[in-house]
Amino acid sequence: MIKHFLDSKSVINARHKIYNEDGYFVIKGFMTSKDAEETIDFWVSDIGDEFAGFVKNTDVTSGTPKYKYNRPTDRDFAYCTHIWNEPIDERMHEYVVISNMIRNQILSKPLYFAAHEATGQALQYRVNRTVSSDRVVKKHADYFSEYRADPTGSHVFDPSRLEITIFLSDYDKDYTSGGFCFYKNGENAKPIIFGRDNAVGRGDLVIWRYSIFHEVSNVTPISEAGFLRVIVPTFDIYS
Repeated sequence: MIKHFLDSKSVINARHKIYNEDGYFVIKGFMTSKDAEETIDFWVSDIGDEFAGFVKNTDVTSGTPKYKYNRPTDRDFAYCTHIWNEPIDERMHEYVVISNMIRNQILSKPLYFAAHEATGQALQYRVNRTVSSDRVVKKHADYFSEYRADPTGSHVFDPSRLEITIFLSDYDKDYTSGGFCFYKNGENAKPIIFGRDNAVGRGDLVIWRYSIFHEVSNVTPISEAGFLRVIVPTFDIYS
């Protein structure tokens, strides 16, 4: 059993780090080294046939199959699994569910919020590999009064919303140059590049404010993993 729930002092510290200080909170070693290694080997293997073709966010509803997309190249992928899909990696599924519970602790929501579509929101987890130098995810801020052509639900201003990233790569070991760029001091400020400018790497969990500008760009791969990570957005699901 993965044991990473936060005690009350840690919840208070996480809220302070996220909302008053850094814009993010890190749990080091969220995944064990062994689990991380085996997870990487699995997700960079030939598993594409397990996933359907691309589905727009606005077309996702209860029962939508797990799907994939490749962009900007065939080697850059996103494998997307909804909470109602049968997982192809039970271990990753468990880590995702636990990470969502930790997010819910910080947000003062029921632990299983978004773990079933009956709550009104349902989580999806996306295993993403980036090996391209392009701006794979353009600079943007979520839930920050920006137009979205393909939102996962209501996109009204809500600076409390949090996203999850589980890092499966190490900077300067699996990739270099760029990666996850986080503009904590404003859209036009110099970004923090995770792994280069802070001690975040393979197996670490980061919970961060959606409304801070961020992008993924300028990745130079070193290993087969490249910049590999898991994000856990939630979708508004109406029965």
